[in-house]
Amino acid sequence: MSMQTSRTPRGTARRREWRHCLAACAILLCATGLVVAHAPAASWLVALPTLVMVPGHAAVRLVYGARDATTQDPATAPAEPSADPALRALLTVLAGVLLPLAVVLGLNLAGMSITTSSVACVVGATGLALVCAATVWSAGETGGTPSGPFVSSRRKSALGIVGAAAALIAALGLAVAIQPSATQRYTTLGFLDANAFTAKGYSAAPLAPVRVNWIVNGFGCDIAADMTTVQVQVDGTAIDDVLVDLGTVTSTPTGSALTGSATFPAASQTGRHSVRITILTGTRDGSAVPQPGFITTTLEVRP
Repeated sequence: MSMQTSRTPRGTARRREWRHCLAACAILLCATGLVVAHAPAASWLVALPTLVMVPGHAAVRLVYGARDATTQDPATAPAEPSADPALRALLTVLAGVLLPLAVVLGLNLAGMSITTSSVACVVGATGLALVCAATVWSAGETGGTPSGPFVSSRRKSALGIVGAAAALIAALGLAVAIQPSATQRYTTLGFLDANAFTAKGYSAAPLAPVRVNWIVNGFGCDIAADMTTVQVQVDGTAIDDVLVDLGTVTSTPTGSALTGSATFPAASQTGRHSVRITILTGTRDGSAVPQPGFITTTLEVRP
Protein backbone atom coordinates (compact mmCIF):
# COMPACT_ATOMS: atom_id res chain seq x y z
CA MET A 1 0.00 0.00 0.00
CA SER A 2 1.68 3.23 -1.10
CA MET A 3 1.09 6.74 0.07
CA GLN A 4 1.27 9.71 -2.28
CA THR A 5 1.96 13.22 -1.11
CA SER A 6 -0.14 15.87 -2.77
CA ARG A 7 1.81 18.70 -4.32
CA THR A 8 0.76 22.08 -5.51
CA PRO A 9 0.76 22.27 -9.32
CA ARG A 10 3.83 24.02 -10.63
CA GLY A 11 1.88 26.80 -12.38
CA THR A 12 -0.18 27.55 -9.28
CA ALA A 13 2.92 27.68 -7.10
CA ARG A 14 4.67 30.06 -9.48
CA ARG A 15 1.67 32.37 -9.64
CA ARG A 16 1.58 32.41 -5.86
CA GLU A 17 5.28 33.29 -5.74
CA TRP A 18 4.80 36.24 -8.09
CA ARG A 19 1.75 37.48 -6.20
CA HIS A 20 3.83 37.52 -3.03
CA CYS A 21 6.61 39.32 -4.94
CA LEU A 22 4.27 42.05 -6.18
CA ALA A 23 2.84 42.52 -2.70
CA ALA A 24 6.31 42.78 -1.14
CA CYS A 25 7.43 45.28 -3.80
CA ALA A 26 4.33 47.42 -3.25
CA ILE A 27 4.91 47.42 0.51
CA LEU A 28 8.56 48.38 0.02
CA LEU A 29 7.67 51.23 -2.33
CA CYS A 30 5.10 52.57 0.13
CA ALA A 31 7.56 52.39 3.03
CA THR A 32 10.27 54.14 1.02
CA GLY A 33 7.82 56.83 -0.08
CA LEU A 34 6.77 57.51 3.52
CA VAL A 35 10.38 58.03 4.58
CA VAL A 36 11.34 60.19 1.57
CA ALA A 37 8.18 62.31 1.92
CA HIS A 38 8.96 62.92 5.62
CA ALA A 39 5.62 61.52 6.69
CA PRO A 40 4.44 61.91 10.31
CA ALA A 41 6.51 60.10 12.90
CA ALA A 42 3.72 57.59 13.59
CA SER A 43 3.99 56.19 10.06
CA TRP A 44 7.70 55.55 10.55
CA LEU A 45 6.80 52.88 13.11
CA VAL A 46 5.59 50.84 10.14
CA ALA A 47 7.95 52.09 7.41
CA LEU A 48 11.26 51.44 9.19
CA PRO A 49 10.53 47.83 10.23
CA THR A 50 9.31 47.19 6.69
CA LEU A 51 12.59 48.46 5.22
CA VAL A 52 14.43 46.11 7.57
CA MET A 53 12.31 42.95 7.48
CA VAL A 54 11.30 42.70 3.81
CA PRO A 55 14.86 42.93 2.35
CA GLY A 56 16.15 40.69 5.15
CA HIS A 57 13.53 38.04 4.44
CA ALA A 58 14.29 38.19 0.71
CA ALA A 59 18.03 37.81 1.37
CA VAL A 60 17.44 34.73 3.54
CA ARG A 61 15.19 33.18 0.87
CA LEU A 62 17.75 33.93 -1.81
CA VAL A 63 20.53 32.20 0.11
CA TYR A 64 18.68 29.30 1.79
CA GLY A 65 15.59 28.90 -0.37
CA ALA A 66 11.95 28.97 0.68
CA ARG A 67 11.22 27.20 3.95
CA ASP A 68 8.27 25.31 2.45
CA ALA A 69 10.24 24.40 -0.67
CA THR A 70 12.35 21.70 0.97
CA THR A 71 12.10 18.06 0.15
CA GLN A 72 8.68 16.46 0.53
CA ASP A 73 9.97 13.50 2.54
CA PRO A 74 10.99 14.76 5.99
CA ALA A 75 11.91 11.22 7.09
CA THR A 76 14.73 10.97 4.57
CA ALA A 77 15.75 14.65 4.52
CA PRO A 78 19.00 15.52 6.32
CA ALA A 79 18.81 17.86 9.29
CA GLU A 80 19.41 21.41 8.06
CA PRO A 81 19.75 24.35 10.47
CA SER A 82 18.50 26.69 7.73
CA ALA A 83 15.06 25.02 7.95
CA ASP A 84 14.61 26.09 11.56
CA PRO A 85 11.98 28.89 11.65
CA ALA A 86 13.59 30.56 14.68
CA LEU A 87 17.00 30.63 13.01
CA ARG A 88 15.55 31.98 9.76
CA ALA A 89 13.76 34.74 11.70
CA LEU A 90 17.02 35.69 13.41
CA LEU A 91 18.87 35.71 10.09
CA THR A 92 16.11 37.86 8.59
CA VAL A 93 16.53 40.54 11.26
CA LEU A 94 20.33 40.34 11.02
CA ALA A 95 20.38 40.72 7.23
CA GLY A 96 17.83 43.53 7.38
CA VAL A 97 19.92 45.48 9.91
CA LEU A 98 23.19 44.93 8.07
CA LEU A 99 21.77 46.27 4.79
CA PRO A 100 21.33 49.91 5.98
CA LEU A 101 24.78 49.79 7.59
CA ALA A 102 26.28 48.67 4.29
CA VAL A 103 24.37 51.40 2.48
CA VAL A 104 25.67 54.10 4.83
CA LEU A 105 29.22 52.81 4.37
CA GLY A 106 28.82 52.80 0.60
CA LEU A 107 27.42 56.33 0.54
CA ASN A 108 30.33 57.53 2.66
CA LEU A 109 32.89 55.86 0.40
CA ALA A 110 31.17 57.42 -2.63
CA GLY A 111 31.46 60.87 -1.06
CA MET A 112 27.70 61.37 -1.03
CA SER A 113 25.61 63.09 1.59
CA ILE A 114 24.16 60.61 4.06
CA THR A 115 20.56 61.60 4.68
CA THR A 116 17.44 59.73 5.69
CA SER A 117 16.06 59.99 2.17
CA SER A 118 19.22 58.76 0.43
CA VAL A 119 19.58 55.77 2.76
CA ALA A 120 15.89 54.90 2.38
CA CYS A 121 16.10 55.09 -1.43
CA VAL A 122 19.11 52.79 -1.63
CA VAL A 123 17.70 50.33 0.92
CA GLY A 124 14.34 50.29 -0.90
CA ALA A 125 15.95 49.74 -4.30
CA THR A 126 18.17 46.99 -2.93
CA GLY A 127 15.17 45.37 -1.26
CA LEU A 128 13.24 45.37 -4.54
CA ALA A 129 16.17 43.69 -6.29
CA LEU A 130 16.47 41.07 -3.54
CA VAL A 131 12.74 40.32 -3.56
CA CYS A 132 12.68 39.87 -7.34
CA ALA A 133 15.86 37.76 -7.32
CA ALA A 134 14.51 35.51 -4.56
CA THR A 135 11.20 35.12 -6.40
CA VAL A 136 12.87 34.20 -9.68
CA TRP A 137 15.08 31.67 -7.92
CA SER A 138 12.24 30.18 -5.89
CA ALA A 139 9.80 30.09 -8.82
CA GLY A 140 12.35 28.24 -10.90
CA GLU A 141 12.65 25.58 -8.21
CA THR A 142 8.96 25.23 -7.36
CA GLY A 143 7.52 22.01 -8.65
CA GLY A 144 9.07 18.67 -9.32
CA THR A 145 12.57 18.87 -7.81
CA PRO A 146 13.68 19.39 -4.25
CA SER A 147 14.92 22.87 -3.55
CA GLY A 148 16.26 24.93 -0.70
CA PRO A 149 19.62 24.23 0.90
CA PHE A 150 19.43 20.46 0.08
CA VAL A 151 20.26 21.03 -3.60
CA SER A 152 23.50 22.84 -4.60
CA SER A 153 23.76 24.52 -1.22
CA ARG A 154 27.18 26.04 -1.85
CA ARG A 155 26.18 27.35 -5.25
CA LYS A 156 23.01 28.90 -3.83
CA SER A 157 25.00 30.64 -1.09
CA ALA A 158 27.56 31.98 -3.55
CA LEU A 159 24.93 33.20 -5.97
CA GLY A 160 22.99 34.80 -3.15
CA ILE A 161 26.01 36.77 -1.96
CA VAL A 162 26.97 37.81 -5.50
CA GLY A 163 23.39 38.82 -6.27
CA ALA A 164 23.09 40.90 -3.11
CA ALA A 165 26.41 42.63 -3.85
CA ALA A 166 25.33 43.38 -7.42
CA ALA A 167 22.02 44.77 -6.19
CA LEU A 168 23.78 46.99 -3.66
CA ILE A 169 26.18 48.33 -6.30
CA ALA A 170 23.29 49.08 -8.64
CA ALA A 171 21.38 50.83 -5.88
CA LEU A 172 24.41 52.95 -4.99
CA GLY A 173 24.78 53.92 -8.63
CA LEU A 174 21.15 55.02 -8.68
CA ALA A 175 21.64 57.06 -5.52
CA VAL A 176 24.69 58.78 -7.04
CA ALA A 177 22.66 59.70 -10.10
CA ILE A 178 19.74 61.21 -8.18
CA GLN A 179 21.79 63.08 -5.57
CA PRO A 180 22.19 66.82 -6.27
CA SER A 181 25.77 68.03 -6.37
CA ALA A 182 26.61 69.95 -3.22
CA THR A 183 28.67 73.14 -3.73
CA GLN A 184 30.75 74.38 -0.84
CA ARG A 185 30.31 78.13 -0.34
CA TYR A 186 33.02 80.23 1.25
CA THR A 187 35.10 83.38 0.73
CA THR A 188 38.77 84.28 1.06
CA LEU A 189 40.52 87.62 1.47
CA GLY A 190 44.03 88.56 0.33
CA PHE A 191 46.38 91.40 -0.58
CA LEU A 192 47.09 92.55 -4.12
CA ASP A 193 50.18 94.57 -3.19
CA ALA A 194 53.51 92.75 -3.24
CA ASN A 195 55.01 94.82 -0.38
CA ALA A 196 52.27 93.54 1.95
CA PHE A 197 54.06 90.18 2.00
CA THR A 198 57.51 91.58 2.84
CA ALA A 199 58.93 92.08 6.30
CA LYS A 200 58.92 95.88 5.91
CA GLY A 201 55.31 96.08 4.76
CA TYR A 202 53.99 99.50 3.78
CA SER A 203 55.83 102.77 4.44
CA ALA A 204 54.63 106.38 4.53
CA ALA A 205 55.27 109.73 6.13
CA PRO A 206 53.25 110.78 9.20
CA LEU A 207 49.58 111.40 8.32
CA ALA A 208 50.31 110.67 4.65
CA PRO A 209 47.70 108.62 2.77
CA VAL A 210 48.24 104.87 2.65
CA ARG A 211 46.53 102.77 -0.01
CA VAL A 212 46.02 99.03 0.52
CA ASN A 213 44.66 96.96 -2.38
CA TRP A 214 42.79 93.75 -1.61
CA ILE A 215 40.71 91.03 -3.28
CA VAL A 216 37.81 88.90 -2.06
CA ASN A 217 37.30 85.55 -3.80
CA GLY A 218 33.88 83.92 -3.53
CA PHE A 219 33.65 80.16 -4.08
CA GLY A 220 30.20 78.90 -5.02
CA CYS A 221 28.63 82.34 -4.52
CA ASP A 222 28.12 85.65 -6.34
CA ILE A 223 29.55 88.50 -4.26
CA ALA A 224 27.55 91.74 -4.12
CA ALA A 225 29.74 94.86 -4.17
CA ASP A 226 26.96 97.10 -2.83
CA MET A 227 26.72 94.90 0.28
CA THR A 228 30.45 95.07 1.07
CA THR A 229 31.86 97.14 3.93
CA VAL A 230 35.50 97.75 4.87
CA GLN A 231 36.87 98.45 8.35
CA VAL A 232 40.45 99.61 9.06
CA GLN A 233 42.26 99.47 12.39
CA VAL A 234 45.73 100.80 13.16
CA ASP A 235 47.28 99.49 16.37
CA GLY A 236 43.84 98.24 17.41
CA THR A 237 42.12 101.63 16.97
CA ALA A 238 39.41 101.98 14.34
CA ILE A 239 40.05 104.58 11.65
CA ASP A 240 37.03 106.63 10.61
CA ASP A 241 38.67 108.58 7.81
CA VAL A 242 38.80 105.72 5.28
CA LEU A 243 38.25 106.05 1.54
CA VAL A 244 36.95 102.78 0.14
CA ASP A 245 37.16 102.12 -3.58
CA LEU A 246 35.19 99.06 -4.69
CA GLY A 247 35.84 97.64 -8.13
CA THR A 248 33.54 95.49 -10.20
CA VAL A 249 32.64 91.90 -9.46
CA THR A 250 34.11 89.50 -12.00
CA SER A 251 33.07 85.92 -12.65
CA THR A 252 35.60 83.15 -12.01
CA PRO A 253 35.52 79.40 -12.73
CA THR A 254 34.79 78.78 -9.05
CA GLY A 255 32.46 81.71 -8.33
CA SER A 256 33.23 85.42 -8.30
CA ALA A 257 35.90 87.93 -7.25
CA LEU A 258 35.76 91.51 -5.96
CA THR A 259 38.78 93.80 -5.94
CA GLY A 260 39.01 97.04 -3.99
CA SER A 261 41.20 99.32 -1.96
CA ALA A 262 41.19 101.19 1.31
CA THR A 263 42.99 104.53 1.66
CA PHE A 264 43.58 105.95 5.14
CA PRO A 265 46.02 108.40 6.82
CA ALA A 266 49.17 107.02 8.36
CA ALA A 267 49.80 107.36 12.08
CA SER A 268 51.24 110.64 13.34
CA GLN A 269 53.97 108.92 15.31
CA THR A 270 56.97 107.43 13.59
CA GLY A 271 57.78 103.76 13.96
CA ARG A 272 56.18 100.48 13.01
CA HIS A 273 52.41 100.08 13.33
CA SER A 274 50.07 97.14 12.76
CA VAL A 275 47.24 97.49 10.23
CA ARG A 276 44.17 95.29 10.22
CA ILE A 277 41.60 95.38 7.41
CA THR A 278 38.26 93.59 7.89
CA ILE A 279 35.91 92.90 4.98
CA LEU A 280 32.22 92.14 5.41
CA THR A 281 30.37 91.13 2.26
CA GLY A 282 27.10 89.64 1.05
CA THR A 283 25.72 87.78 -1.95
CA ARG A 284 23.37 88.85 -4.72
CA ASP A 285 20.76 86.24 -3.81
CA GLY A 286 20.86 87.28 -0.15
CA SER A 287 21.96 83.86 1.09
CA ALA A 288 24.35 83.58 4.01
CA VAL A 289 27.99 82.96 3.23
CA PRO A 290 31.03 82.65 5.53
CA GLN A 291 32.75 86.01 5.84
CA PRO A 292 36.32 86.40 4.49
CA GLY A 293 37.53 87.76 7.83
CA PHE A 294 40.51 90.11 8.04
CA ILE A 295 44.08 90.57 6.85
CA THR A 296 46.95 92.20 8.69
CA THR A 297 50.18 93.88 7.64
CA THR A 298 52.67 96.41 9.00
CA LEU A 299 53.07 100.14 8.32
CA GLU A 300 56.44 101.84 8.76
CA VAL A 301 55.97 105.57 9.43
CA ARG A 302 59.12 107.51 8.65
CA PRO A 303 59.79 111.27 8.97
